[in-house]
Amino acid sequence: MTTTTSPPCVAGQPQPAQKPIGLRLATALSEVFAPLVQVLAQSTLVLWHPWPDANVLGWWLLAVTFGSAVPMLFLIYGMRRGSWLDHHVPQREHRILPMIAILASLLLGFGALSLAGAPRPICAVFALLAIQLAVLTLITRWWKISVHTSVATTTVAVAALVGGPLLLAAFAPIAPLTVWTRTHMRAHTLGQAVTGVLVGTAICAVALPLLA
Repeated sequence: MTTTTSPPCVAGQPQPAQKPIGLRLATALSEVFAPLVQVLAQSTLVLWHPWPDANVLGWWLLAVTFGSAVPMLFLIYGMRRGSWLDHHVPQREHRILPMIAILASLLLGFGALSLAGAPRPICAVFALLAIQLAVLTLITRWWKISVHTSVATTTVAVAALVGGPLLLAAFAPIAPLTVWTRTHMRAHTLGQAVTGVLVGTAICAVALPLLA
C-alpha cells in the first residue's frame, strides 16, 4: 500500500497573491504608453507616413537614439545606482534630474536632426517635446503632474497632424486609456493625470501649428 504526502507548509512563506486582472492590464498598458515609447511612436508616425524615401532610416535612428534609447539608458543607470525605484521614477522629488537629462537628450536630438537635414515635421516634434518637458519639469518641482498622459496627448496630436481624421480616430483612445492606467495603478491622482492631458493639449495647440 502506498501513501501520498502533501508538500510541507513553510511557516512565514505565504504564497504570493496574484494581482487582479485590472491591475495587471493597467501595468501592461502603462509600459506600452510610457513616454519614451510614445516618443518612438511619434517619430515613426512623422517619418514613415506616408511611405518614406531612402534617407528616412538614418533620421529615424537619430530620433530613436536621442528620443528613446539614451533617456532609457539614463533611467536604467539611475535605477541600478539606487537613485530612483524604477524607470518610471515614481517619487516626485527624484524626477527633476532625469527630466533635465531627458530634456538635454531631446535638445541634442533636435540639433542632430537639424544638422542631418531631417524633414521639418520631425524637428518640430522634438522641439515640441522639449518645450513640453520643460513645462512639466517646472510643474514637477512642486506637484507630481503625469508625464505619461501629457506625452500620450502629444501622440494623438501628431497622429492627427500627419494622418488626418483616420489616424486621429485610431490614436484618440490612447489619452483616456493612459489616464485610466495611471490612476488605476495609483501612480497619479485623477487630477494629476487629467492635468497632464490639459497641459499636453494646450502646448500642442499653441506650439505644433507654429513649428510644423
